[in-house]
Amino acid sequence: MFQPASLAQAEQLLPRQLPRLDFQDRTSMGVRNRDLGPQGGSSGMLSGMAGALIGAAGLAWWLLSEAEKRRLEGRQQRVLRLSRQAEAEDFDPAPTARPLSSIQGQKDLHSKVHELNQAIEDVRRQLEGMATSR
Repeated sequence: MFQPASLAQAEQLLPRQLPRLDFQDRTSMGVRNRDLGPQGGSSGMLSGMAGALIGAAGLAWWLLSEAEKRRLEGRQQRVLRLSRQAEAEDFDPAPTARPLSSIQGQKDLHSKVHELNQAIEDVRRQLEGMATSR
């Protein structure tokens, strides 16, 4: 890259007259339209299209994340509703509403609890007998 050695050399390299910008020829950036050439407008269009593409991608990402949140919330609501229904069925006091297998299962459970209570009583008697024999 060429670097001027002095300020005088730098002034010689600069153009002597800058083009005069009329109000009608200026754009929002201070460049005259005819200075842009045939390719000048396409860079602005390209920038606009790139911005629109990035905006569309951001919107799509946001929409997908919101849909995922709604899907997960729906799944949690279903699980919660099913667990509440299961709890309500477990604590249903009406024996007529229960299926026959549930009633049979409760009878089996009751008989097992009764057997365990008898076994506990037997062990207690044995321990008391051992304590009194000493």
